[in-house]
Amino acid sequence: MRNPQALLLVLAVGLGGCSLIVEGGSPGGTDDPSDSWGEDTGETDTEVTTGPTTDQTDTEVTTGPTTDQTDTEVTTIPTTDETDPSNTDTVKVLAFSINDPKDRYTASRNVQLFSEVGNARWMRLRNENDWWSNWEPFQKIRAWELMGPEGSLEVTAEFRFAVGSPIATAKDSIVLDLTGPKAPTVEREGPFYTNNQNPFFVWTSNGGGMGEYRATVDIEDFTSTEVLYTTATRAPMPTLGHGLHTVFVQEQDEAGNWSESGLQTVFVDLLGPTYQSFEIETSMGMFCTYTAENPVRVSMAFDDVDAGMEQMQTRFEHREWSDWQPYASSFTWDLSPPPEWKAIEVNVRDAAGNISYVSSGIYRDDVYERCM
Repeated sequence: MRNPQALLLVLAVGLGGCSLIVEGGSPGGTDDPSDSWGEDTGETDTEVTTGPTTDQTDTEVTTGPTTDQTDTEVTTIPTTDETDPSNTDTVKVLAFSINDPKDRYTASRNVQLFSEVGNARWMRLRNENDWWSNWEPFQKIRAWELMGPEGSLEVTAEFRFAVGSPIATAKDSIVLDLTGPKAPTVEREGPFYTNNQNPFFVWTSNGGGMGEYRATVDIEDFTSTEVLYTTATRAPMPTLGHGLHTVFVQEQDEAGNWSESGLQTVFVDLLGPTYQSFEIETSMGMFCTYTAENPVRVSMAFDDVDAGMEQMQTRFEHREWSDWQPYASSFTWDLSPPPEWKAIEVNVRDAAGNISYVSSGIYRDDVYERCM
């Protein structure tokens, strides 16, 4: 019988991959053939070389991952839409405003949106309490229509680099004012008829404006270069010609709306009264150049188709002029002594202030003698 201990040793060593010299016989040193390996060949000392089977080959194995498990460095190449020199998909809002940032009001629903956003490629917008627009390419300046009633309206914008990128939000508001101020009250500084070719006018706000005015004359056209822009409430008009003129004045509010026109008229009269007749009436005849009567009546006639006669003043014998008094077509003249040539002068003034002058005279004679 084979020695079990020797067999176990051979197996153990064989598995270790080494060579071993095994002596036959029992551990006790007997030469019993039944204790030898295999048939007895007569050789008690046998060299046995053990090595692993194919399945047990102890070779150095380099383990590599499968295709799905390859542990390599992966570089993600962005698509064209995602390419950006900053190598980031974060956007940053630097500025966002409706119209100029200084504008607090707008008189139109059509506005401009100004955006300064770093790294933005896409944007979308919406009015307050309204739906979002579709995503669209980023624009620094974008036309936009405000929706909603007059008053403060808000616009919200969102910006991003690409689909799935972080979104930055910006908002701004502006007051929509579509209603202009009330028309100002315009008054002349002086009478309706005037011979002043640069008459003054004054105007008063009736509410809703900011105290900025524009004025024009005769034609309600405020695109003309003749328009006067002023914050004053009193100003002269440009040089006006003879005739009737209408002054139009409007006031502006902070949104830029102009009021309806307040208006006032003036008549610039550059023509004085026209002399028609002047007579010294006596019983001796209307063509007499002398008279013994005292007093005498003076009759005169003037015509003024525009302003009309308004006042008159007289001067006798080159003395002081009388005060201005209401115009009269006739008056009495006291011919004081002594007998001599008596002169009379009359100024007639129309309502515009134009003056016409006339003079005449008669010889006072104490002897009554009728003129033929």
